Amino acid sequence: MSWTTPTELRAQVQMLWDKGLLLGVGGDVGPETSAALFPKRLRLRGPTSSDLSARFDDVRLWMANLRDSSPRLRIVLRQVRHSAIGSNAVPDEVWIDTREDALALIGKQLDARRFEALVQATATQHAQLLPWLHQHPLQALALADEWARLLAIVTWCQSHPRPGIYLRQIDIAGVDSKFIEAHLRVLAGLLELALPPEQVDASASGQSQFCRRYGFRDKPLRIRFRLLDPKLSLLPGAGEQDLAVTAAALEPNLPLRHHHQFIRMQREVHLMQHADHGFAARNQLAHQHQPVGL
Repeated sequence: MSWTTPTELRAQVQMLWDKGLLLGVGGDVGPETSAALFPKRLRLRGPTSSDLSARFDDVRLWMANLRDSSPRLRIVLRQVRHSAIGSNAVPDEVWIDTREDALALIGKQLDARRFEALVQATATQHAQLLPWLHQHPLQALALADEWARLLAIVTWCQSHPRPGIYLRQIDIAGVDSKFIEAHLRVLAGLLELALPPEQVDASASGQSQFCRRYGFRDKPLRIRFRLLDPKLSLLPGAGEQDLAVTAAALEPNLPLRHHHQFIRMQREVHLMQHADHGFAARNQLAHQHQPVGL
């Protein structure tokens, strides 16, 4: 039987939710804009005239199931005349008339109210961020518990343009560097809308350059190295010396004469010819840093 089931009708409405259309359409967000979708006609495959005569009991069961399982739907009937069974009214169209009916049909009323609360809070504090909510309604809903803290970060950045401090030094209750780093992509999207162009370094892009783009200090690059020659010991005592220093402190503070250099990053090592003689092991990602010979 290929007739449309109540489950398939609900799936059509669920698709509207999955596209974010029940939370906002057009150029705005909220129930007043998604209401423009309604009333909306759903796709319906029903019995034919021959089905009525050949499977009359099945048709009656299908009609009852459609009516009883989907009280939020409006079913439009049409009269079908048949020489053997006479005239019968069968479903011809199915409509969902309001956004509230659609939300109730798929059990999303609570989620919709939470999203409306996000919209109201955002409109009050940072109306310029409403386009982001429109473009990412389901993502915003998933961040509902964190949204107040995200808005607080935006407010802080507006009050402290290009602060020149580390992310961990932002003084906001409930916000630490781990929270910020976990939401860099979202924060970047919000800050692009909230900050004036002069507070954004357009030459920096991507999550790896978030700090430079918005005026924070980057974590210092640390380089780990191991002295292979015991005659070059930097610290008292014998044995292997495995050390780590910042990149800025490495070369000017290591007055070592060397013929070979070994640089390894992220366990992926490649060989390259040294400028003088010998070989250096160097990762392809290391091209941003000057090789330091040991």
